[in-house]
Amino acid sequence: MARRVNGIVRWLPERLPEAAPTPCTQNDHTIEAGESGRTLANGDLLRIEAVTANGLIVRRALDADPRTGQRRWTDRPFLFANYKTSELGYAVTDHTAQGRTVHTGLAVITGAEDRQHAYVALTRGTDVNTAYVFTISPTRADPASGPRPAPELARYDDIHSERTGLPAPATQPAPVGTALGVLSAVLDRDAQQALDPLWLCCLCVLRSVWHMVAPAQAGSMDLAP
Repeated sequence: MARRVNGIVRWLPERLPEAAPTPCTQNDHTIEAGESGRTLANGDLLRIEAVTANGLIVRRALDADPRTGQRRWTDRPFLFANYKTSELGYAVTDHTAQGRTVHTGLAVITGAEDRQHAYVALTRGTDVNTAYVFTISPTRADPASGPRPAPELARYDDIHSERTGLPAPATQPAPVGTALGVLSAVLDRDAQQALDPLWLCCLCVLRSVWHMVAPAQAGSMDLAP
């Protein structure tokens, strides 16, 4: 079971989830990380196998299977006692993801990226690549005057509702085509450089889809030069 204390998620021994989070570690050359002669390095990902009084029993992530793209782990588990120095490894930046291959890629697109960043984020998966697109920019200024409630209060309310079994509050969906428009603008960004044939093809496909799902708005965006 997970408990959030001062913004930190702690996993308790009584109920360890099967898909436990993977801490991203710092260098620790005193720990042999599942293979002879291989110590913990900055950026290693670990899968939690068990929680003990002395620390976490973990396995270290290896390179993905080159044939299937499935993530692999060391055969030998080991004790990771200094887990308080680690961070949860749910995601990586597109810079870190360069050169990696995984089975399923989940990319978060805020709308501020350019096509080079989007290319890396959307091509890591061998079987599936999905984009989760912000339809409201996280950097957009809020013109409303007056103080704002602390975000920790809303986070506490959400956690309390989840633990008591209450349904999540309904969220109004974005208008049809909004997310596609954000992604199209990202792929079209960086106009100073000539578009290569692959990106030109992607933009043409997106333009066709845009015309199908949002014909009334299609004329307001130019997705290809």
